[in-house]
Amino acid sequence: LPDPCANPAAWFRFATCSAGRPRSREASLSAEDVARLLPVSLKLCPESLDAAMCPGVSGGLWSSWAQGADGRISKEAFYDPARGLLRWILAHRLTEQASWA
Repeated sequence: LPDPCANPAAWFRFATCSAGRPRSREASLSAEDVARLLPVSLKLCPESLDAAMCPGVSGGLWSSWAQGADGRISKEAFYDPARGLLRWILAHRLTEQASWA
């Protein structure tokens, strides 16, 4: 599993291909993809992540990450510097590293 901080493009590619579904022209992430892979990638508690994501509920993390009408995270949404999942991942890693100091 690629490190999403060190190689976000490889992590996104892995995440969109790892569910055993055929690769579509426009790769995107589902809530299930993120809930399955992000805890492993960042050593998060799956239950805490699921509670914070609140898929289908306005105001949860998922509503800011999945910006399209289809409720999935597109590549553009993943990289969005204001609300994207990568932004959250990097901020989480910084917070995690600060707690080690």
